[in-house]
Amino acid sequence: MWHYFNNINVLATFNSGIDPNSMAHNGIIKGDYLYVAYYHDGLRVFDRNNTLFSDIKAPFVITPHYGELSRILDEDIKIINNQFTSIFDDFMEKFNGVLVAKNAPSCILHKNNVSINSSGNPGLATAGTGDVLAGMIGGFVAQGLNIEDASKLAVNIHGKAADNYVIKNGMRGMIASDILNEIPLLISDYEY
Repeated sequence: MWHYFNNINVLATFNSGIDPNSMAHNGIIKGDYLYVAYYHDGLRVFDRNNTLFSDIKAPFVITPHYGELSRILDEDIKIINNQFTSIFDDFMEKFNGVLVAKNAPSCILHKNNVSINSSGNPGLATAGTGDVLAGMIGGFVAQGLNIEDASKLAVNIHGKAADNYVIKNGMRGMIASDILNEIPLLISDYEY
C-alpha cells in the first residue's frame, strides 16, 4: 500500500509474500523507497532467512512480537527471553534497520542504541494493534523523523494510548480501533 506525504513515498507492507524470489519481495527489497515497514505476515519472507535483511536498500523497520522473532531467528522463544542480550547483540551486528521487539516491555534497537519503552499493556496483544503501530511509524517518518526516532515515538505513544484507554474502560475487550481515539490527544502534547 502506497501513501504519499509531502512527496515522500512511504511503503508499509503487510504481506510481501513468503517466497523470497517473488516479484513482490524483490520489488520491495531492491526498490528505491524512502521507508519500508515489515510487520506481521510481511515478516514471513525472513523466516529462518534473516540474511535477506542485508539486501534492503531503504531505511526500514521491523516490528515483530517474540513469536515472529522466534521464526526469523530460528530460535525458541524461551531462549530469546533467557538470553535476550546476547541474542539481540548478535542479531544487531548484521542488521541495518530498526528492530521494534514487541514484548513487555518493548525494546527499540538500532545500531548500538537500545531504548526500552515502559508504556503499554497486555491489551495490545490483539489483532490490528501492530497495524496501528506500523502506520504511526510511517506517519512520523513522512513528517520528517528518522526511522529510529519515529519508532521510539510511535511505540511510546501507541503504548500510552492503550494505557489511557484501559484506565477509562478496562482492558477486556479492547480492540485496535479503541486506541486510535486516544492517539490525537497524546500527539497534541508534542505540538505547539
